[in-house]
Amino acid sequence: MYKSYLKVNISTLKAKLSSYVKEVKNGGEFIVLDRNLPVAKMTGFNDEKNTDLQLILPRSPDTSLKDIKGKKIKGKNTDIVSLLLEDRYS
Repeated sequence: MYKSYLKVNISTLKAKLSSYVKEVKNGGEFIVLDRNLPVAKMTGFNDEKNTDLQLILPRSPDTSLKDIKGKKIKGKNTDIVSLLLEDRYS
């Protein structure tokens, strides 16, 4: 069965944010509406739900970035935008 949520427009939420946050801390849940269309669900944060997440570290640094050739810029008054455009369209 679907749970019935309280719906609140963004303008009302912005004006009374503290009271809505307090309600969420006490277990309340809300659907946030933008021009009467649902855009978000406001719920409390439960750290216990995320216990199955784990951090996967990279195996080794990516050395392929060393193969990228840079472009030397001559002088301090060089127009970088024109260099980028030239490089893009050449």
